[in-house]
Amino acid sequence: MCGDRSWLTSTGPITFAPGDSQEVIIAMVIGQGDDHLDSITQMRQACRAAFVFYENGFGKANLQPPLPHVLVSGEDHRIALSWDASAESCERIMYAGPYPEAQPIHYRFEGYNIYQLSNDKLASATQITRIATVDLVNEITDIWDMRYLPETQEFVEHVVQPGANTGLQRFWFLRQDAISGGMIVPGREYTFAVTSYAVDPTTSGGFGLPKVQESEIRPIKVVPHTPLAGMVYSADMGDTLVAEHRQGNSAGKVYAVVLHREACTGQTYRVQFDSLDGSLAWRLWRSDTLVIDAWRNQSGNGDYPVLDGLLLKVEDDPHQLNSIDDVFELTAPWVIASDRDAALAEIAKINVFPNPLYPVDNIGAGSGDFYVT
Repeated sequence: MCGDRSWLTSTGPITFAPGDSQEVIIAMVIGQGDDHLDSITQMRQACRAAFVFYENGFGKANLQPPLPHVLVSGEDHRIALSWDASAESCERIMYAGPYPEAQPIHYRFEGYNIYQLSNDKLASATQITRIATVDLVNEITDIWDMRYLPETQEFVEHVVQPGANTGLQRFWFLRQDAISGGMIVPGREYTFAVTSYAVDPTTSGGFGLPKVQESEIRPIKVVPHTPLAGMVYSADMGDTLVAEHRQGNSAGKVYAVVLHREACTGQTYRVQFDSLDGSLAWRLWRSDTLVIDAWRNQSGNGDYPVLDGLLLKVEDDPHQLNSIDDVFELTAPWVIASDRDAALAEIAKINVFPNPLYPVDNIGAGSGDFYVT
């Protein structure tokens, strides 16, 4: 833009008493479209967006969905991530402005993103790789919106949030390093994050309000390793525990997948069924304590809760359905934290070459060839 440009803004009237002060907020709004008419449309949309953000306190924090609580474990060449369902009730509502056709803007939970980071310092992470997205099964898949590209100095429409109607799950197993491309290496530090995201598909997007709001990326570290000396586990990551059918005549089944063996309690869990709003739901008891109430899914997909290091799954059988008469029980794996014989056996391996506690890594010198002598 060349030449002299002047801008005059007026406001008021304002009545001042002695000692009064007045804050005046001004927005400079610009719209650039395909032609002069489209530019006016884009400017109006940006003007509405500026007003909405003003009315809602300017901050993005009140729009971000909650951050799920994440657990991570590492064993040998495997890593398991899991998280809770606290973000799934998210709904963020924004006042849409004093326009006759304006409707409140609703950002509703849609799914989770799983990331691997090059280090745990978000500001200095040289690489943040999205490993996967898990989302609800509905009409929303890939979400397109406008993003400004500094390298080309223009706005470009592209996918800002992938989605594939995978169905929800709250766990993820990894055997591959998503950044280097090699296997997960024992003794090496890895950094991950899980975020939730919310969508308002009715938002016009573009140069106005974004269609997607994502929770913050909060790094969490893990170092895969063999059990520490003296630690004894009765199960390994990925093991499946099948519950005993104690009562009832259904052909359904209940089983648990071990995600975090160090979090397992060794206690007995009981699954019972009850009728809820015309459908069958199940409850989980840890000994005599109710820990999961009114969970409906019995399809066998990934949409199940993670509790005490276990992914608990309840499956129905279409030929012999679960009923309120059925009861299943399983006992969680146990952990012994001070087994003297196991500790001595581990210590005896220290002077062995090559050291079996640190397997040889075949993806490059210096990246995983650790020995203790």
